[in-house]
Amino acid sequence: MGLIDRFRLRLQFDKGVKSAERADYGEALLCFQEVIDQDPGYALAHGNLGFCLFELGRQDEAISAYQHSLRLDPEDAQCVYDLGCILFKMGRNETAAEKFEEALRLEPEFPDARVGLRKAQQQLDPDSYHDAPGEDDEPAPITFGHPEAAHSNEPLDVETESAEALIERGHELYENAEYGKALETWRRAMASAPKNASLHNNCAAALFHLGRLDEAVSACNLALAVDPEYSVALMTRAEILLEQGNRNSAQKDLKMMRELDPEMAESLAEMIESHQG
Repeated sequence: MGLIDRFRLRLQFDKGVKSAERADYGEALLCFQEVIDQDPGYALAHGNLGFCLFELGRQDEAISAYQHSLRLDPEDAQCVYDLGCILFKMGRNETAAEKFEEALRLEPEFPDARVGLRKAQQQLDPDSYHDAPGEDDEPAPITFGHPEAAHSNEPLDVETESAEALIERGHELYENAEYGKALETWRRAMASAPKNASLHNNCAAALFHLGRLDEAVSACNLALAVDPEYSVALMTRAEILLEQGNRNSAQKDLKMMRELDPEMAESLAEMIESHQG
């Protein structure tokens, strides 16, 4: 899957997150399922699917989705904790306690998991287990998995609030294949957030679809000028260079990528290998 396709996939993922935050779990479920259909190895999408299934009352399916997520990423303490919460709410206290313990092994400073473990143990042995004063909380609600925020050296502040709205509008336009309008919208946002590396990369993706490849490369260069370690922009640039037939330059980007993100570098290496000439 190319970086441009991954960008579109990320938009669908973000749409699912926003739907879930509005408690529209049916719509969110469809979004995450579409993401999984395109990228079955996306662990967080499986976890978020589990969250939606649980909220829709489909508990057994929710557990299966979380278990699938953990097979893909067994070190995700948050996902382990979320599964423990579901099991606790289903009255499966022994298994829930095991999950809370596992979450604490993965992340020892995880207060919610510690509360969950205490409450599960109390349910298992109410006569001998006593809460410490002031520690009678229920396990914290499942924390919904959010995707990474827009990549930027300088977080958007109050003055760039309008930029956030423009960024979101650009995503909607891009998702609807209105690449020219998406580009224009993101460039308006850039007036308020010129050091948002993700915005430059977004523009590169739109320019790519518009066939303006030289400008797309320049947009990637701007993203990397803002953040030289922004591997997503490096990947985007390499894909555009390959489209231009510039395999040698893409190989140079691969060399840099191996230092920044070895996992993404493997995807780039496969992409380069698939391009002949």
